[in-house]
Amino acid sequence: MSLIRHEPLFETADGQGLWARVPDPAELPADARWVPANGFWLHTPEGAGAWRVQVPWDAFESWAALLAARFGAVPGGGEAERAWAHIGALVERGVLDASLTAEENVGRVAGLVWEAGYEPRLDRPVKGSWNGWFQQPGPATDRRVENLGSASTPGYYSGTYDHHRLHLIVDGPGHGARRSIAFLHDHEIDDGDWGANMHDVGWVRTPYSSLPALATHLGAGDGDAEERLVAGFRARAGRDEFADVTGEPGPVGKALTLFEAAGVIAQRRSESFTGASCHPWW
Repeated sequence: MSLIRHEPLFETADGQGLWARVPDPAELPADARWVPANGFWLHTPEGAGAWRVQVPWDAFESWAALLAARFGAVPGGGEAERAWAHIGALVERGVLDASLTAEENVGRVAGLVWEAGYEPRLDRPVKGSWNGWFQQPGPATDRRVENLGSASTPGYYSGTYDHHRLHLIVDGPGHGARRSIAFLHDHEIDDGDWGANMHDVGWVRTPYSSLPALATHLGAGDGDAEERLVAGFRARAGRDEFADVTGEPGPVGKALTLFEAAGVIAQRRSESFTGASCHPWW
């Protein structure tokens, strides 16, 4: 896929060069526009501590409309030309600024993508390579994982049982711009002793800034907002509100309904993988 432009914007406060990369979406098949890697990027040079935010072309029109309403219209043209114009406008208006760190700059773009109704791809490379959609900028220990229950259902193979685990996950401050709150359903598929079990994982995630609204609408008990939110989900799990792990809308669909009722931006996603070492949240 050819590039329209790939140029540096400025040097960030922590000494990293912030670049913008805009490929030509006209060369993409229609069913590839949702892939973030096929979208346009802001990134710092690859290496330990670098950052990248990717915006899929599927999100572009909503993102562009949000930016036009908030910061002003840009000249017309194709999607790639308008994307570059909006990036330039963000720099001119100080939304992207050399006084901010690389993490803060890409975090601002990610926040605007959230506001447009899409989940951005926000990565930090570790040991010089990009780790993909699930790379978290903080340590796994800087994350609160609340077990909301588990269940077993008959497996595909005779004599096996599939396992279902429900979690509420609250990131700590070490996760920086990608700090979030998520409800997760891990469906572990027993393979009948052929090898590593498969996992079908579904989750609904919202930025950490949604915590006050979630605590107000879904929380229970006393304590700070995080404690009330955890208590509220524990109470719902205790009432078996998420007990139907195989039907529709399922636990994740029910959690999405709760998040949306609280008036927060939330995105539902799923992923399949083999073996616990690939679990996107640990």
